[in-house]
Amino acid sequence: MSQTRFRIGVFGLTPTERATVFSVCALTRHRPRQYEVLPESKSGMADIVLVDGDDPLAERAWTASPAFLSDRPALLLSATPNKPAREAYSSALNRAYFAARLVRALDDLTIRHLGSVPQVSIDDSGEVPDFYKSGSSVCSEHQPRALVIDDSATVRKQIQALLELTGVFVEVSSTAEAGLELAERESFDIIFLDVELPGMDGYSACRRLKSKREQAVCPVIMLTGRDSAFDRIRGVMAGSSRYLTKPVSADDLYAVVRQYVSKLKRTVA
Repeated sequence: MSQTRFRIGVFGLTPTERATVFSVCALTRHRPRQYEVLPESKSGMADIVLVDGDDPLAERAWTASPAFLSDRPALLLSATPNKPAREAYSSALNRAYFAARLVRALDDLTIRHLGSVPQVSIDDSGEVPDFYKSGSSVCSEHQPRALVIDDSATVRKQIQALLELTGVFVEVSSTAEAGLELAERESFDIIFLDVELPGMDGYSACRRLKSKREQAVCPVIMLTGRDSAFDRIRGVMAGSSRYLTKPVSADDLYAVVRQYVSKLKRTVA
């Protein structure tokens, strides 16, 4: 199970800002993902550190602490957060607005740097939490690529949001026919394919994918609301690599990605 409580170390900040951090983090005790501010003497034991980038003494204290040596993610708080030479920081906030954006920034760090995946179940009844925004629509040559074929807009958005958190570029399709056209034009590292689709079903689409030499090696993960031995056998016979029953947990989704997408094994470990 993913970690849900994280210790925050604070280096620097004014007394008013420190009190704000304590108050904001205290409010998270009612959330699934919680943050606890450590006493100043124990800041080096933190899971995430918040550093006053406008205070040289605070930055020196941080770089001399066990948190820096253990490469803990660091959130920069500064009046000029975009100024050069900030490579040591994982993220940055403008101190003028940090109170309203602190929790979202901490959530992002726990996902991207600490591997704590959101506890989201992928199915038609769920929603994508507000802070899981879709990433860039432009794919770099180094990004793994995924294709999601599902007639449910909710499921497509959930899978897309979760995969993009790990750096995957995602294309989506609501029908097997449109998905097969995408797979003809572009190459993918993994394909998520719903069994029950309008028109051509997932089993037929999987067979079509596996019949093409260019696509035969791409793992196809079938998604379904049914979990029977017969359905699993049909999936294997169609050429699928795995069979996931909805609701699919984020942990199970990332486990599949770790198994089949070599470029992401470290990212989502």
